[in-house]
Amino acid sequence: MTCYAAQLGDCAGGFTKEHYISESVLKIAGPVIQITGFPWQQGDVSMEVGTSALTSKILCRTHNEQLSELDSVASTFLTELKSSFQKARDNQLSNSIFHTSGHLLELWLLKVLIGLLTLHEATIPQKWINILFQRQPWAEGSGLHIFGTPGTASWFFQLVRVIAVKRTGEPKRIAGAEFGIGGLAMLLAFGKPQFREPGIEGWYRPGRLLIRRDGKQNEHLFSWDDNGAHGTIDIRVEGVTVDQTNIPRPMVQPIRKKSA
Repeated sequence: MTCYAAQLGDCAGGFTKEHYISESVLKIAGPVIQITGFPWQQGDVSMEVGTSALTSKILCRTHNEQLSELDSVASTFLTELKSSFQKARDNQLSNSIFHTSGHLLELWLLKVLIGLLTLHEATIPQKWINILFQRQPWAEGSGLHIFGTPGTASWFFQLVRVIAVKRTGEPKRIAGAEFGIGGLAMLLAFGKPQFREPGIEGWYRPGRLLIRRDGKQNEHLFSWDDNGAHGTIDIRVEGVTVDQTNIPRPMVQPIRKKSA
């Protein structure tokens, strides 16, 4: 196996063992992960593994180090987001404000998608690699969209379903990937998506996420390297007592394709 960024022409330092999904993020999800859809599994049978099992030599040391900031941003954001949901559930929101680089979080999602696609020896488009290493911008309307029905939500963690589309007379191509992270339904889109389901709304590169309960809130602010208009996502968390023993394991689904 070669470094998936070898086409950039500056590999160095030998191979490093890289988690398909950042180790720091997996630890937030939990010590044991439920997986399905990996090449070594049969059909849709799921299994539970420790986070150390989800590694492979897919990046050279130089390229792995260049992407380390993305892992740090994602880990910090998810730690803060999980804390906000837990505090909302316990009615202990403190009107805190958190700051995240939306640009780097968006790139982290792309890193996760590319890492998982290497499992299936998929051909990674050159432009994806260029975008990931910030050598090429996203196309207009592409990148992070958050979608769903405004209102109540709860913490969850589920990665990742690949969305494949096929136009008449053309081969099937990947149009995006869905990520379920911390009460948010995220879509990394390669092109401008259309949300056609009744009641479903989409926010492209939102600037603010509010998590509220009983007049208190935590505010998560996203910064972007563009001049676009960035909306607000408003989430209410209800105070339902949760039986922790019945919460399903965090789920990792690397290649769960659906037509769109």
